Order: sequence, then C-alpha cells, then structure tokens
Amino acid sequence: MLLLVGIALMPMLSRRIGKRNTALFGMAVGAIGQIIAYGAAVMSSIPVLIGGVIIGNVGIGFTAGLLFAMLADTVDYGEWKPGVRAQGLLTASSSFGVKFGMGIGGALAAWVLAIGHYVPNQEQAASSLAAIQFNFVWMPFICFIICAVLLLFYKMDHVEQQMIGELEAKRQGGETTIQA
Repeated sequence: MLLLVGIALMPMLSRRIGKRNTALFGMAVGAIGQIIAYGAAVMSSIPVLIGGVIIGNVGIGFTAGLLFAMLADTVDYGEWKPGVRAQGLLTASSSFGVKFGMGIGGALAAWVLAIGHYVPNQEQAASSLAAIQFNFVWMPFICFIICAVLLLFYKMDHVEQQMIGELEAKRQGGETTIQA
C-alpha cells in the first residue's frame, strides 16, 4: 500500500528530473528509511521503526513504477542504434532476472540466518538477532546502494527525445526494423 504513494508521485517527479534521477532519488529515500529502521532498533522505538518502513517503501515506489518505462526505453534504444527491436527477448530477460534475483535473495537471507545460528520457534541468541537485523536493515540498504551505482550507467534520459524523434521519422518514412 505504501508503495502506491511513491508510484503515484513518480510520474510528476520523473517528468521534472528524469527517470534515472527519480530512480536514484527513490533508492536514496529507501536507504534513508533503512537507516531510520536501524536507529529504531538502537532506540527500541516501534514508532520510529514504522516511520522508517514507511519512508523506505515510499522510496521503493518511486523506482517500482519506473522499471517498465525504463525497459521500454531499452527496447526503443535497440531499435534506434543497432536496428533490432527485441522487446520479447528483453521482456523475457527482465522477467528471468526478477525471478533469479528473488531466488538468490531468498537463499541469501536463509544463509545469513544459518550463519547467525537461527533456530525457529526458540528464544534467539544474540547472533541470531544480529542476523535477523542484518536481513531486515542492512541487506536492503546494501541493495539500494548497488542499484544506485548501477543506475549511474543509465544514460537514456539524455538521448530520449532525439531517439523518439528519429524513430518516429524512420517509421513514417516506411523503413522496416528487424524484429527479434
């Protein structure tokens, strides 16, 4: 539900600062939410924890809404530069990547719990509690940072208008594009 707030605000923000910068902003907001959640653990404050989770989820909403628009830009770029419109391949690759990432994420969380000697349905040792905190606070924080670094390589905002204009002119001129 909280993601919807970020998703609702995303179009306005992305028109103003671009898709990449909106996604970077979302990652920064998400990372700030994780730091607040860590502060809540230190202070033992449930209201602060809830606030951190709310802020983090709004940040995720900024990027969640952009994923498909950025994927469509990639398809257009493939048509524009090499002349191959590979929307099926790119969509399938994106879907596979999401599923693969979910599998790795679940396994990584389980490995962290195993390293912390987590035992289900028992009072947890300090190492188990540290593993739970790492999974809840620091793993998402690390992922936000990795995503932000990867987003720095996204340069489509700078060429999007030129690309769309040239593709429209090419399509109106009757040139065909190779479909992959």
